[in-house]
Amino acid sequence: MKNKFSPLYYDVDIDDLSIVKESDIVNLPYPVQTYLRYTGIVGKKEIKTVELKQKGFFRQKVNSKWTSMTAEQYINVDAMGFIWKAKTSIVRAIDQFVNGHGRLKVRLFGLFKIVDFKGVEADQGEALRFLAESIWFPSALTKDYLKWTEVDSQTADVTLLCDTPNVTARLHFCKSGEVKKITAKRYMEEEGKFLLNDWVISNMEYKSFFGVLIPYKAHVSWEFANSSFCYYKLEMTEVLFNGSQ
Repeated sequence: MKNKFSPLYYDVDIDDLSIVKESDIVNLPYPVQTYLRYTGIVGKKEIKTVELKQKGFFRQKVNSKWTSMTAEQYINVDAMGFIWKAKTSIVRAIDQFVNGHGRLKVRLFGLFKIVDFKGVEADQGEALRFLAESIWFPSALTKDYLKWTEVDSQTADVTLLCDTPNVTARLHFCKSGEVKKITAKRYMEEEGKFLLNDWVISNMEYKSFFGVLIPYKAHVSWEFANSSFCYYKLEMTEVLFNGSQ
């Protein structure tokens, strides 16, 4: 990974990477096997690190205006970790899951701290984010730290085996193979209290990066009994696997 000051830095030796084989996926649920073949990762080298850039729109409340945002993210697949750095015209944010712990820090103009979210709820939320985003680096779906349960031919549940409880998501697949939606229970803060709430990633569109077909656009939302609140619309503009140019 380029950022050698990151605690997730890992210098990948391309020659030492394993090839993802059919034998690596045959024991996974049927829709997960179909997705891995759809992405084209079978027959390619496993993904150990990811560096990406995003652009998108973010809002804090249902009736608030959308604010444009750019971000960069570093992911270490084996370490189950990521660091996401984002900025708007007035806000700088760092969202991370490192060494099994989550944290979100937000500063106004990069100087004044307005959010420092950490603790068991942050651990769960950021672990769940890593789990959901693993579809971006699909060879991770074969890792031993994931426990899969097939629900039906187009749905599978997956749990991240870590020290943090409640890190489970449901992947919803199209017949053609791609993931169309991810649903989970994630901690949401409401008036100083944290409750597990329905969290959804949807509206996915796919694009090939270095021969691997993954979602590059998506909407992230909170779902309530009678309403839905989309708070982030993202687009990945650059993706590097294993430091490759």
